Formats: sequence, structure tokens, C-alpha cells
Amino acid sequence: MRVPARSPHALAAAAALLATGAIALAVVPTPGGQVSPKSRILPSGRHLLPAGKLVRLGNFPTGGAVTANGRFYWTVSAGDALNDVRIVSLRSGRVIQAIKLPGASGGVALDSARRLAYVSGLPDTDVTEVKTPAGTPGKDGDVIHVFSWSKRTGKAVARGVIAVPPPSDAPTPQSFPPDPTAKKRSWPERLAVSADGGTLLVPLGLADAAAIVDTRTKAVRYVNTGSHPYGAAILPGGKTGLVSNRGPGTVSVIDLKAGTKVKDIQVGAHLSHPESIALDSRRGLAYVPLANADSVAVVDTRKLALARTLTVARAQGAGTAPVDTAVSRDGRYLLVAESAADEIAVFALPRAPAAHARAARAKRASGKPFALIGRVPTAQYPADVDTIGRGARSPCGLGSRAKPAKGKRRRRPACTKLVWTAARGFGLGPNLGTPPASQYFDIPHFLTTKGKVTGYAGILDFPGKRQLRKLTATATAQLTPVNHEAPPPGTPLRPGGPIKHVFYIVRENRTYDQ
Repeated sequence: MRVPARSPHALAAAAALLATGAIALAVVPTPGGQVSPKSRILPSGRHLLPAGKLVRLGNFPTGGAVTANGRFYWTVSAGDALNDVRIVSLRSGRVIQAIKLPGASGGVALDSARRLAYVSGLPDTDVTEVKTPAGTPGKDGDVIHVFSWSKRTGKAVARGVIAVPPPSDAPTPQSFPPDPTAKKRSWPERLAVSADGGTLLVPLGLADAAAIVDTRTKAVRYVNTGSHPYGAAILPGGKTGLVSNRGPGTVSVIDLKAGTKVKDIQVGAHLSHPESIALDSRRGLAYVPLANADSVAVVDTRKLALARTLTVARAQGAGTAPVDTAVSRDGRYLLVAESAADEIAVFALPRAPAAHARAARAKRASGKPFALIGRVPTAQYPADVDTIGRGARSPCGLGSRAKPAKGKRRRRPACTKLVWTAARGFGLGPNLGTPPASQYFDIPHFLTTKGKVTGYAGILDFPGKRQLRKLTATATAQLTPVNHEAPPPGTPLRPGGPIKHVFYIVRENRTYDQ
């Protein structure tokens, strides 16, 4: 039995299987070809048509950062295979270096002025057969890996690790049944570095705290946050930090000098999962995607209060699950990576205050302020988005080409480019290999996926108005499976129908399609 996921057929089938105890496991051809990464057809039947030049990355890359000069893109592979940092040349569109890591969460922050990179380090994953050798720096996790890179080549060299162990009052990891003797973990997530390079703010996802790190002395101070902190940002001036908390749906405001929490800003409902934080210094705003609410919280960083909420919801599918945001280098657009919809949403931002003269001289983006003006299709599970370019002087974007000053020759400036990373790439086909004997793989071998998820980066010129309309149509078309069927007459899954709830019981680390 094969049904498109997220369709009435899929839910009806799931309900029937739960009711009868039957199990149906099969992958069959679709009208567009076989389910496989090569055909770019997912097991759900969705056919992906991502925009841009594609760059093959490592296993499940979930984090990234672009150097300030726009030449290099650091991506962090954080899946169940060996983790690594892969540095992409944005000029050639190729990976120029891969640096192995014992474990990674995806957190990476770049101090481009000093060419130093900070990467959140976790212990070796417990489901990988190949382990890093004993004595490898950071092998036991709870560290920040430090690298420097060459201005000319972009290649990096390891400079050691900074330990961020869990504070003494950290909770023990959740487990069932509860184990109060379990080893405590800090689990560093999406960290941020101050403009002067002197301070790191590191959310500790399993410690319900953040670490404030002096990058010169390596001294670490701790401040309590909400539960499961995830994203971080340091406001201009370096005195105040922000940390998002996935559990309570809050953003904690941190006094970095005193090492104390000033307040919590409620940006979403409980378990709305606030994710990474992007700053908009021109407008004094911060953008926080709410993965479980299909929306983006806009925080006023001067008033330290929620200013508004932007929706990225789609009528089709199970949601969009935004996980990352970025402000374009010219300050005119907000970009939102929607992990469940496989697309980047583009919002027009309002004119910046006149005090920011350079930004104010740029034409306002098409559409009303904070209007959702289009979407860009990506590969599966976009987890990071950024842009490169020369700001308002770039001719590539939704604005028009700037006119040269009187008596000056027209130059040909570089185009603004959009960069994204998709953790799941083009999904998985049947895995016909034989898995190793392990407690994790006591299931049919064709369902194992360990180490098989290959991510991709995409690099494209920032779309103009006409191109964005075309890309939006493509992104919308991606949401409908190629083997979609209309629901049968009399389907019980309908408004006011007899079925009120459907429960999925899914094995840990498995998806519905498996």
C-alpha cells in the first residue's frame, strides 16, 4: 500500500492501519519516476526543483555562516554519520575543505575581522560505527571548536577548543524512565560572537542556561535562561545578549557584563520552538522563527518587547516550520528558511530610519512593509539562509539598477546573491545495504538511513520581481505530490466527519515515510 503523505489518503490509511494493526511498507514508482535522491522525488511524492547552483555537502548540515567579504560559506554537518565543517567557495561553488568533528549541533559563528570561527561541539554520536580517535580535541563534547582561516584561500586551521561544561545546577538529561544519576550535558547550540570578537554567547540546550565566554581568557560564566535554549544574538555595543528558549516560547535578555538575566520576552506559545535569532540593526529589530507556529516573531530590541508576528503559514501540507532567518545585506528583505515546506520566504522590510542614511537612500522593496512577497524553492529541509553582496549599491535584487553620479562612469558591481543550506538534500531512496548489528537497527534493512542523508547548499542571484513570481509558483508546486489523488467520496477525514483525531506512533529517529 502506498499513499501520498499529508493527504487525506495518508491520514485515512494511517487510521486504518492503527485500527487493524496492519503494517504496510513499500516504495513504488511515481508518475515522475522512482523515489530517489537522483530523481529528486521524495518518498512523500514531492518533486523538488530547487533554485540556484547546487553544492553537495556532508551528512545533514544544519548550520552555516558567510564570511563578511562574501567569499566563503561555512557549513556544519550534524547528522548521525561523522560530523564535519565544510567550507564552500562562493566564487567557484565548490567545497574547498572538509574538517572532521567528533560531534556538532550546527552552531557556527564567524569573527571575520580576526578570521576566527567558533563551532559548537558535541560528543561522538552514539549511532555511528566509526568513532574519532581517543585524544581528539573535543571528543567528549560540550566544547566550542576554534578555527582560523586564510584570507587568500579560505582554508581553516584548528586552534583548539574552549570547554563549556554544564553548570552545577544543570538538570539531568530527560529520559524514560527518569535517571537522576545520568551524566549532565551542556549541549552548545547556535552561538553568537560580539562585534569586537571578545565575547561568545552560547545557549546550552540541555543545561537550561547560556555560557558567556571571554574569547581571550577562555573564562566562562553562566546565566540561567528558559528550558532548552537554542538561538543567540549579541546586540550592537556588546552589552546585551538574546537567547531563545524552545520550551517556554521566550527570548531571554542577558546583561553580558553582569552575567544576569534581565527579563524574558514572550514571543510565542509554550513549545512554539523559537529557533535562531537574526538582528536588524538598521531598524532595531530581531527576528525569531517559531518552528511550531509557522510564524516569525519580530522583537523590538530598543524596547525589549514583542513588536509583531509575521505568518509564513501554507494551506497545503503539515506546516512550514521556519527555523532560520536572515536580513539581506542591503537591509531591504527578510529571508525565512521553512524546513517543512522546502522553501525560503521573502518579506519586504520597511524603510530604515533616516539616521541610517545609506539604507534610507535605497529604494523601498516592492510590496508593503512586512509583506510576504514571494518564496524561493530549495532542496529538502532548508536549515540556514544568508545573502552576500554590496548592499544597496548592488543591481541584482527586487530594486532597479542605481544610476551613476553625474560625471561618473557606470560600474558593474557584484550581484547580491542568496545562499541556503538544505539538511536533507533530496531525501532517501531504498537502502539495500546490510546495516551493522546494533540495538538501533533491529528493523528491516531497507529502512535504515544512518549516514545516508546528504545535504546541499544553493547559490543564486537574488531574484528580481519577475523571477520571484516564477520561483514562488515553483515552490507552491513542490508542495503537491506527483502521485497526488483526490480524496474518495465520503472520506471520513473531512470537516465535521466521524474521525476527530489521528495518532501516529513512529519509532524514534524514523519518519512517517519510512
